[in-house]
Amino acid sequence: MNKYFSDYFPPALVRDLRRSLRTRGYLVMLALALLAAVWVQYAATQEQDGGGVTSSIELLLIAMVLMWGVIPNRAGASVSADAKVKGTNFMMLTPLTSRQIVWGTWVSAFFQLLLVAGVGALITWWHLSTETPPAMLNPNELASGLAGEVTRTLTIQQKWAIYGLVVAVGVIMIAVFMFLAQLSRFFRLAVGAMVLLAVFVWFTETFITAEWITEENYDPIGEFLAGYVGASLLLRVINALIFLVALLELARRSYAAPAENCSRAVRIISLLPLAISPVVYGVAPNLLEEQMEVALLFALFVNMSDALLPTYSLAAHDKRVWPVLPAYLQVPGIGQAAFFTVLSMLLCVGVLWGLNNGEGSPRELAERSLSVLRALYVMLFALFLTDLMCKRTNVNRPIVCGVIFLALNMVGGAIMVVGFSNSNVFAQSILPVLATPEQIVVWKNVHEITPELIAALSISGVCVLVLLLLLMWRGRRA
Repeated sequence: MNKYFSDYFPPALVRDLRRSLRTRGYLVMLALALLAAVWVQYAATQEQDGGGVTSSIELLLIAMVLMWGVIPNRAGASVSADAKVKGTNFMMLTPLTSRQIVWGTWVSAFFQLLLVAGVGALITWWHLSTETPPAMLNPNELASGLAGEVTRTLTIQQKWAIYGLVVAVGVIMIAVFMFLAQLSRFFRLAVGAMVLLAVFVWFTETFITAEWITEENYDPIGEFLAGYVGASLLLRVINALIFLVALLELARRSYAAPAENCSRAVRIISLLPLAISPVVYGVAPNLLEEQMEVALLFALFVNMSDALLPTYSLAAHDKRVWPVLPAYLQVPGIGQAAFFTVLSMLLCVGVLWGLNNGEGSPRELAERSLSVLRALYVMLFALFLTDLMCKRTNVNRPIVCGVIFLALNMVGGAIMVVGFSNSNVFAQSILPVLATPEQIVVWKNVHEITPELIAALSISGVCVLVLLLLLMWRGRRA
């Protein structure tokens, strides 16, 4: 990169681009993927139907590997390398803030993704120009027991839409891998593989379904995009952008100095999906329930990440708070994060009840509150056990908490299977099982608030309060 031309770009972006150009393994992966894509397309042009669906799937898989794995992993590895040498002169003497470094790294990876996507778009255009529509396939090659032939009817516009969706997911995956960079290498790769697997399964189940094999003129991308138009599409884009910003704010901790407050912005961002819910209610009331579910899960994920990721809780943070707002809500700390988690979850329930005033019932509010309290009990209990077992500077605290969370749910599920919880209100109140109210037998098919439901709410609330007080006590400053 020209030393004069680079003066016009953010320093963190230039540094990351130069690091990428010096990473031989990364460049080799990009070159091999390009050669593989060109070879697949060249081989497809030698076939009568231009390769048909087989070559399309192969090119799609190559794009997924690059945009969902190789480029995001390189960005995450860059952040991880910097975090390991936080005490070196570069990190100590740079005038850049942690936010500038993180966003510069993400923009660098984003530019590289766009470059790869541009080359991929040329190969895709080459493929679509040589493909002979319609492509005929024998379903016996894809699924046993199926006979006859089926015509693939995906249009060129729909195939471009699928490619655009792959690129869009890749943009989010860059932020995901930068967020995971704070874990140790083994767990980072394991969690990254799980995330990629989950995204891949969602993608294949959405677009490569049994109907696509058996039904003629089935339009998977058209059916998928039918629910993503107008207000629905705009809402999902806004939620995706909020999620991306939250991940990058959490990634700041790889670079932040001990005296830097990395919790206040994260906590504000965690409430953004909840803050736009009144707008959703006014513009598209049919999307309110979905948005509130997003708000609940997003607030839980972000605030639990704030509690589990390494951070410092110093007295100096109290001097750098905004006026009016209580300092306890703004400063880092496990007790502060736990308190804000409970507060944000209860706010979600309260806002939903307020927006649905007159349409719901006290019974529905009680059931929803019970579900939230039980989810809070599980997460706070796992957080408390994690804090007892691990130092707060341990980078693998999220992994330990996740394992404890799964173990608690497995134990609770086993107890529910044997039927112990069906006759014990106390067990049903606090068993760490993420069950819906309809799965709780004591008040099933009852339309009014029963004494059992009130008792369950009380017990769950007390358990959450006790765990919260314990976490706040453990998170107090010496």
